[in-house]
Amino acid sequence: MTNYSDLNTLLLFDLLVDYITLQLNGIDKSVQLKELKEEADNREVGLYDKAFNKALKNHKPLLEIENENYETPEYIEIISKSLDGSEYAVALVSGSELSSYGIIDGQHILFEKNTIPKNNDIILVKRKNNIIIERYNNKNHKKELNTSGRSRRTITNRNEDNYNILGVVRLILKKI
Repeated sequence: MTNYSDLNTLLLFDLLVDYITLQLNGIDKSVQLKELKEEADNREVGLYDKAFNKALKNHKPLLEIENENYETPEYIEIISKSLDGSEYAVALVSGSELSSYGIIDGQHILFEKNTIPKNNDIILVKRKNNIIIERYNNKNHKKELNTSGRSRRTITNRNEDNYNILGVVRLILKKI
């Protein structure tokens, strides 16, 4: 166990923000964060929560582009440019298993980044370098991610390090 007692509170806060940011980007820092959280809790009530909120507010998730030949429609480019620097982003949906959510292959979705989901929200989740859309539920402090489609499965994760919530889907965008 690393000794963080020699850090002043400001440095401890900055280190927490850095490690939480790394964790949000999919780099496993759970062991260090557990130790830092213990130190923060011993120092100042709410210090870890303040660091977490700052990291979450400043987090800008990156979405991989799977098809380099894909040409983004003009209306999506206009929407994306207008959202630049905001808490919202646009993502292209691929796959037909989302039809029960009203989302079909080739549509774009608008999602709110860095938002803590509520029960039954449809969310973007990064798991093992894949970005998927699932329905979120929190029952008895267990987070459940339900996939859509015929082979419905529920993934219960007590340890949040197994996935990274990128945002909450707010709109389905389609050209009329």
